[in-house]
Amino acid sequence: MASRRLQAVALLLAFGAGALAGWGWRGASPGAGGGTLAAVAGLVRQRYLRPVPPGLLREGALRGMVAALGDPYSAYLSPGEWAAFQAVAQGEFVGVGVTLGPAPGGTAVVDVLSGSPAARAGLAPGAEILAVDGREAAGRPPAQVALWLRGRAGSRVWLTVRQAGKVRSVALRRAALTLPTVRARMLAGGIGYLRIYRFGAGTRAAAARALAALRRGGMRALVLDLRDDPGGLMSQAVAVARLLVRAGPVAAVQDRSGHRVVYTAPGPGLGLPAAVLIDRGTASAAELLAGAIRDRHAGILIGGRTYGKGVVQQLFALPEGGALKLTVARYLTPNGTDLNGRGLAPQLAVPEPAGVLPGDDPARDPQLARAWAWLRGRRGR
Repeated sequence: MASRRLQAVALLLAFGAGALAGWGWRGASPGAGGGTLAAVAGLVRQRYLRPVPPGLLREGALRGMVAALGDPYSAYLSPGEWAAFQAVAQGEFVGVGVTLGPAPGGTAVVDVLSGSPAARAGLAPGAEILAVDGREAAGRPPAQVALWLRGRAGSRVWLTVRQAGKVRSVALRRAALTLPTVRARMLAGGIGYLRIYRFGAGTRAAAARALAALRRGGMRALVLDLRDDPGGLMSQAVAVARLLVRAGPVAAVQDRSGHRVVYTAPGPGLGLPAAVLIDRGTASAAELLAGAIRDRHAGILIGGRTYGKGVVQQLFALPEGGALKLTVARYLTPNGTDLNGRGLAPQLAVPEPAGVLPGDDPARDPQLARAWAWLRGRRGR
């Protein structure tokens, strides 16, 4: 700190008082026209070396105001970002049809949407994304790589991928896609498999349809896969919890004044043995659901510790377009556990081997294989 002060003094001496006087305050009196914020904006517009695009300072001020909270979950969304956010919440987006996850040293394809450009090009789960339009994916988080794959419908994107030990380049044309939030199938032994990718509009309805179909197929136990589920709409997570747990509480939300709202399930719940797969990618609303199942003894948690996001954001549409995503409350599990920053520990820890991605085949997925084996001994109890 002392060295910084000395550097500042040296800088002042080097420029001299005349230089400082030469900068002046002309055209932007501090305290006038809205105070210091207006003064800074005026100085930047009038005296900055290069012209400042219209709206740049306003957007920067809005983003900076929210960033000053130090909350990674609160953000200002520009009109374009707000439109994209709403589209994704509805399960609609423009892309190539892949779900990405972390891989050793990079990003890998976790799932491929049927009928998508990626599926038509032969991409499959396990393929590693090496580059997108020449930009290397190594060291980049999957979320960043996913943004590179977005764009205008019909536009082309080049991918360099490693699949089955071979590196190849493939050109894909982005398309408007509808992303399902739920997938289900029957595993051997009458054990149903239900995967929830995220909680968007309609997830509860899709899960209810999937569970009904599994029951008609003779389901005697259920694997609920919440791995790599980043969360989404809390209301949908609560609604899915109501399908699975007995009558009673499923979650509580508490605001800064301490006011608490408790969400309950009417029952009767699933009524079958259940195992919930969780990992570091299980976050937010997905953790809410996992916590409800654990605390209400509706199933066992298997896998790894979850991410630990236990706060709720509310979206406020702004008058001139865009929106504010603001943390307004924290949620608690039925037993009152605040998991923010801590996550949920599995009741049965099963490490996920490096290079193995979550899937629906027990022969290739050790965590799913352990859940399947655990449920086999409890069917019909």
